[in-house]
Order: sequence, then structure tokens, then C-alpha cells
Amino acid sequence: MKPVNLSKSDSLIRYSVVRLVSLVLLSALIVTPDAQADIGGKLLTVESGARSSAMGEAFVSISGDPLSQYYNPASSVGDKDTPGFSAYFGHTAYWENINFETAFFTLREGKTRFSLGARIAQVNDLEGRGATASAAPLYLFDSRDVSLKFGVAYPITEKLSAGLALGYLSERIDVFSTTVLNADLGLQYQQSEKLAFGVSVSNFGQDYRLDSQSISLPVTVRAGGSYRKSDLLLSADGVIIDSDFHAQFGAEYGVKHNGANRLFLRAGAQTGYDSKTFTAGLGFMQKDFRIDYAFVPYRNDLGQSHQFAISFFLK
Repeated sequence: MKPVNLSKSDSLIRYSVVRLVSLVLLSALIVTPDAQADIGGKLLTVESGARSSAMGEAFVSISGDPLSQYYNPASSVGDKDTPGFSAYFGHTAYWENINFETAFFTLREGKTRFSLGARIAQVNDLEGRGATASAAPLYLFDSRDVSLKFGVAYPITEKLSAGLALGYLSERIDVFSTTVLNADLGLQYQQSEKLAFGVSVSNFGQDYRLDSQSISLPVTVRAGGSYRKSDLLLSADGVIIDSDFHAQFGAEYGVKHNGANRLFLRAGAQTGYDSKTFTAGLGFMQKDFRIDYAFVPYRNDLGQSHQFAISFFLK
């Protein structure tokens, strides 16, 4: 990417944007709530894609993938080799009655990168027992969450990018439903072709009510880095969510065929969670088409999840 010649006014505007985003990110890192009882919007915290899940969700500094927008709105900028348009469609099956669908899109217009993410979680046949506990359920009901996010990312300098995403969350449980707006902010610094850093704060928004209960959004702070050497990509993130700290690590190795990476082997590790510790997965790339799979086992007799996804890339 060639250096950009800036006028004084352009320089001032870009400096102001970086300073504003940096201050908000720093404030969130320092003032993350100590207590977030009754945190809702759990859809906003579920593993978002097969590639990132297989890498332990250590993804805040990895750019150019349609999944990047979920972890850091600035990372969707990518570099000169990032396709002008990309689309991702994923499906996750959790146990027997929980399904999770995702779709992410990115589009480059000049130096600006626009992104759109849609996520739907559906839980069927939940057992309702009324105000008084009973041995047998009185009725069955469903729960559904829908999240939409629109983002914009822009390269402030040759190495530094900033991003902003605005979101809409609709949550329904039984006969109760509500909607709430939220926002994400992020910065990414591409030190070199090998080394990158990222920081983001996701799911800013006001508390909302579902029936008579007050619910807080799950504000999530991420900071981390990634290192690429030849066909190996390593990443590590520190994540604060629900007032808990998690260390997350990921690795991806590309196996070459006819001079290009076609098969990707992935693995990840996560700390601080009650029910998950490691992840694994595969990816297969053919020209502008990619297939991904992730396997996430859970402890405490919760079984495992299988994620499948396809992605398209157009120059």
C-alpha cells in the first residue's frame, strides 16, 4: 500500500478520528463494569464463524476475512491483496434443538471498506412450567435472537485503520420480545506483512427490558496480535466479557498444492471458560471459494458443536 499524501485538513480530521476511537477504546478497557448481573444478548457472544472458532476466536488482529468484522470492525480493511467483495455463510448445530446461522459481507469502495453481518439464533421446544415448578412441562415455547450490524472501516495511515459498526438486536423469548441498538469500535495496526495488532470494544448500548427484567448488553473488550511466517499464522488475544478475562490462542497452517495453499489445518485454545478449552478445524480453498469446518467440544456433559461454512471472494 503506497503512502497517502494528506492535506492539513485531512490530517487533522484523521488525527481526530484516531484520537476519538483510541479514547473510547481506552476508556472501555479501564472502566469495564465489575458487575454485569442479568447480562443478555447472548447471541452477541456466541462463536461467530468456522475459521475463527477453529482458531480459538483469537481473531481481533486478523484482517481481510469476512469474519474479521465481528471481532474488530477495523480489520475488514485488509490489504492490497484483499478481494473487493467477500461473502460468508455459516451454520452451527448446538446439541439437538439449537441452530445458529450467520452471514457476513464486505465491499471495498475506494479505500473504504463496508461490511454487513447478520446472525440468527433459534432455540426450539423449550419447556415452560409456569410460576410454580412442575414435574412435567405445561407447554413448549421457542426463543429467537436476530442481530444485524453495518460497519465502515478506513485506513487512517499506511499501517493504521479504524472501524465503526452500528448494530440492531432483536430478542424474543416465549411471548416477550424487545429490540436494542448497539455499536462496535476498533483499531488495527499492521506493523509489517508478518506482524499485526488489534483492539476493539463491541456491543456498546443502553440497558433494555425483557418483560419486567432489566438486561445489560455483553460489552466485550478484545486486544491481541498475530504473526505470520510463510504458511503458518499464529494469534493470541486477551478478552474481557461478562467481567471475566479470557486468554485465547489460535494457529493456522496452510498446506501447499501446485504452489498455492489449498488445505488449512487449524487449532485453538481458550482459558477462563467453564465448559470449553480447545478447538480444531479444517479449511479448503479452491480459487475464489472456501469451505471451513470447526469442532468445539464442551465439558460438563454439554456435548459438542459442529460449524460449517462457505465463503466467496471476488476481486
